[in-house]
Amino acid sequence: MAAELDLMPDTLRETLEETDQDDLPLELFNVVVGLIFDSLVREFPMWRRLTPGYLGKSFETLVDFAEAEEVLPTGRIRQAKDNYMLRSNVPPDMYIKESVDWLVAEGFLLGRNTPIGRDGIQSLTEHTLSARTLEILNRPMPGLGQSYANRLSDAARAGGGEAGKAAIGEIVGQIIGAATKSMAGLG
Repeated sequence: MAAELDLMPDTLRETLEETDQDDLPLELFNVVVGLIFDSLVREFPMWRRLTPGYLGKSFETLVDFAEAEEVLPTGRIRQAKDNYMLRSNVPPDMYIKESVDWLVAEGFLLGRNTPIGRDGIQSLTEHTLSARTLEILNRPMPGLGQSYANRLSDAARAGGGEAGKAAIGEIVGQIIGAATKSMAGLG
């Protein structure tokens, strides 16, 4: 199990809470993808089960606990006494699963099922970086000489505030763009 990551200060949550509702889904996705990439590159080539616990305290800052049932501005309902992604009605486990499924479908991550128990019927899904994503994370960023992986890790540690959030979003966007070009044979 990974050492618990504590990459972002509490101000990240405050910054995301101030984000316009229309921009929040992409902001959350970028931060979660940044945490996933940063976590997996640090432990490469290990396969990991990506859970809220694995992503640690930084991920926990993105989660709300609904004290009482409430209706969000989007009209969606949050049930009382459950955890949800910030300002949404999506449970953290589901958010990670859907984000990881997208990353696998787009070729950023590899997934495998590992049998557990004597009968081997139950399994855990574990993930690691694809070769192309690892190659992109190790590339130097244009004009910086620092790899995408190192820059992402630095941005994640810097965390909160508009500058930290923008840096994570920009880096994740560049990584996805570079991977897309690479997979299309353009880069």
